[in-house]
Amino acid sequence: MTLTQNQIHEILSIIEKQTAFYIGSTLGEDYLSKEQKSILEKSGVKPKSLYKTTNDTVLLNFHLGMLSEILGSKAIKSMTYEQLKDYVVSGQHIPLNEEERAQIESIKRQSLADITSRKGKVFQDINQVVTKESNRVRGQHEFIRQTVIEGLKKRESVKKISMDLAKLTGDWTRDFEKSVNYISHTAMNEGRLAMIQKRYENRGEAKVYFIVQDTACDHCVRAYLTAGKGSEPREFTIQELLQNGNNIGRKAHEYLPTLSPLHPNCRCLLAEIHPNTE
Repeated sequence: MTLTQNQIHEILSIIEKQTAFYIGSTLGEDYLSKEQKSILEKSGVKPKSLYKTTNDTVLLNFHLGMLSEILGSKAIKSMTYEQLKDYVVSGQHIPLNEEERAQIESIKRQSLADITSRKGKVFQDINQVVTKESNRVRGQHEFIRQTVIEGLKKRESVKKISMDLAKLTGDWTRDFEKSVNYISHTAMNEGRLAMIQKRYENRGEAKVYFIVQDTACDHCVRAYLTAGKGSEPREFTIQELLQNGNNIGRKAHEYLPTLSPLHPNCRCLLAEIHPNTE
């Protein structure tokens, strides 16, 4: 079994369509390139018809963060996804000011960059799975990678080869889930921050900390608690967290306290230190 040029092109086209559909449905038409809009239209899909606020991961989690800051974590834990959707659809949600809309835009742009990067990784993996068709088309078309060719030489079954290729999809799925979780929790903490800042004329006065779960990793414990698990939380200013940016590209021992998740699986929750309270 070998992959033809048309088969490889078909696989990559499917990935392009799926990527465009996901971006259009979760981020909105404005985040689609002209090429992506064209791909969708040729497939019979109208880009404008894709987007719904109830599919917008960033918007929903931003509002969820705002609600959780007002209602408290106990009330939010008992809230269902359907209730959150109804709340947003009703149009009665907390109105967003210009700065908050800009923050949502920034998170969406970050999400778009990450989705594009993931797509590039998928393309790269596929290109690694294929090799040159022949000397005649060297440098133009690619086929099955060396490990698969060796499998054919050993007369391994098509089923075994398919299983080897399928392992890649598990990696893609896990990477994508990490990306969605990271963006979702970023939006939630940003929503909580928005509500905290609404209570201060001088936003620099706000002091915050992070609610750290009992099962949190050592990195979160080091970054957000004063003396190990179960100890008092560290206090931060908003400006300090913003200056630290995010930890993308940093090694684990270099992680800094950040408004976005400390790492992809971090679920530490931003909370306000209310004046005159312990």
